[in-house]
Amino acid sequence: MNGATFGALATAKTLLDAGFEDRHAESAAGVVCDSRAGLATKADLDAAVSGLESRLEAKIERGASRTLLAVIAVGGIVVTAIIASAFAVIDRLP
Repeated sequence: MNGATFGALATAKTLLDAGFEDRHAESAAGVVCDSRAGLATKADLDAAVSGLESRLEAKIERGASRTLLAVIAVGGIVVTAIIASAFAVIDRLP
């Protein structure tokens, strides 16, 4: 017996104990259990969050790598400009 069947039986029993007639209790229990069928479980949500965390960490890592490369490139440009300026000044010395 799977969890949905057990849930439907338990729900029907609860409704019968509350005074519902057999056919009403069975019908209501079926509707309640069917409505739960599409709901995400905690395990489903945990798996989704884990997947999102992994993807986010990867994107952050790629972004950090790109930022580091940009800083290195800008640093290289600045150093090149300083060296070029130094040579220009040296070239103008008497």
